[in-house]
Amino acid sequence: MTDLHPAPLLPRRGLLFGAAASTFLAACGGGGSEPDGDPTIHEFSADKGSYFIGERARIMVRYAGASARLEPLGEEVANGALVTTGPLSGRQRLRLVVQAPGRPSASRDLWLDVRFRDRWQAAEDFTATCHAAVTTADGQVLVIGGSRGLGILSDGIDRFDAASGRFQRIGTLATGRSNHSALRLPDGRILVCGGVTSTPEAPFAELLDESNGASQRAGVMVEPRTRHAAAWLGDGRALVVGGFRRNSAEVWDPARRTWQRLASRMAHDREYHSLTELADGRVLVAGGDSTVQSGYVFAELFDPRTDTFTPLPGGLPERRQLHAAHRRADHSVLLLGGERTGAAEIEPLASVLRFDPATDRFTAEPALAIPRTLMASVRVPGDEVVLIGGQTPGELVSGSAAAWRAGEQRALAPLPGARAWHTANRLPDGRIVVIGGDDARGGYVSRTVVYD
Repeated sequence: MTDLHPAPLLPRRGLLFGAAASTFLAACGGGGSEPDGDPTIHEFSADKGSYFIGERARIMVRYAGASARLEPLGEEVANGALVTTGPLSGRQRLRLVVQAPGRPSASRDLWLDVRFRDRWQAAEDFTATCHAAVTTADGQVLVIGGSRGLGILSDGIDRFDAASGRFQRIGTLATGRSNHSALRLPDGRILVCGGVTSTPEAPFAELLDESNGASQRAGVMVEPRTRHAAAWLGDGRALVVGGFRRNSAEVWDPARRTWQRLASRMAHDREYHSLTELADGRVLVAGGDSTVQSGYVFAELFDPRTDTFTPLPGGLPERRQLHAAHRRADHSVLLLGGERTGAAEIEPLASVLRFDPATDRFTAEPALAIPRTLMASVRVPGDEVVLIGGQTPGELVSGSAAAWRAGEQRALAPLPGARAWHTANRLPDGRIVVIGGDDARGGYVSRTVVYD
């Protein structure tokens, strides 16, 4: 099939610690001592007031008590120890808990303020758009398919090495594919499904081995889908919802590698919508463009226990698509930016909505400083969301970036090259890699950049 690289954007309407427990080192101190009174914390402090991504903190611990442990790792720490952390990947909370037999424990929290240096660094060039990018267990990023300037859709599976900043081809798909979904299973396999393919065959899915790029067939979907949304369910199945002129959903069974269309359907068709799994196992389906002119339902809840969709009551002031959706530490869901659907012209949105799963209702949050759509987004520790590039009022593609947290926001260093339709992945050390995308003329942006 011809490479369906999106047209230029103007006429676009058709389209913790950064280380494991073993990296915590305690030195310079003996064991705790039996206290005459209750356990007491004398000192629990860091060597600096703030750190940059990737730096290590040195923590001084002094206490009176029989023993102490450092959470969240649960490691025992000696009185007088100087503890060195692994590379810090984001703002983190430490808790020191001191204990003694027959006495109430004492505890104290210590927050490590970890910041980005606010700079972009170049990595190896890589041409791709409408691709999928998945972070692997070992901290690399797989770039799967997409349009790569070859005249046909790419079947490439390439690995970005976070340490060297270089790409390596490790495998190929059974067919070229773009605008597809790629979901990572807990065991490291990646389910690739939907999108536009280079073959007239039935809409089969593929299962990739993230370590070597080997691809196996993963069953045939009931319906072809593009501009859809996909998510893992708590029971191990994959849920794929909507797509171009689709109000249906289907699930993938990993044991049988088969697809089944659900009897329950959404209130109407949706494309460029979001799926977010909630803490209780339900899935929030939000926004999306639709062919319906009246009776639009902004959001629905999917319950995997009954495999049914339930529309949420209450209208919202605007439809939206291509927004960012992120679940916060308190289990609520943020929807940020995107664009108004049904408008005669592209209209980026600044509004931010928060969904509360306890009440099943949306409330408005402080808006973005700049309306933004077609951006890539990453949630970082502390419930901060980083929004990168995209389209803003007056800019077909933007080189700006911003961070939003609880209504507070700050502009970040501008990208070295404006782009849209790109991907952004957070690396284990906290940095963010941005790959591919389109420029204002619909051409490729090949410069790969890493934010730290």
